[in-house]
Amino acid sequence: MDFSDWITKKYIEWRGDAIGQERSITKFAEMLKVPQSLMTQWLKKGGKVPTSQKYISLLVKEYGVEAYDILGIPRPTEEDVLAELPPPVADAVKAALEEIRSLGLNKGKE
Repeated sequence: MDFSDWITKKYIEWRGDAIGQERSITKFAEMLKVPQSLMTQWLKKGGKVPTSQKYISLLVKEYGVEAYDILGIPRPTEEDVLAELPPPVADAVKAALEEIRSLGLNKGKE
């Protein structure tokens, strides 16, 4: 699946049963915080693919690491993510991850 197919699928899922609701491409673009003109280019087969970190981050915020996968971008490492957090928060997250791993709650999820 290429990016235009993926974002079109996300639009269709978001639109759902739109009877009585305004679920236009413009509203979808607003929800993702991207210009409507850019969304139209993304939806077009063979159209633009996001390369700007700003737009990639918005897609990741809404759709998680799946956005990295569809764009062919390596997922950030645990260390990359922790480095972005304030030190006390990073320490708490590290401790929680260690506990999860020690209890075996992450089996099949890494």
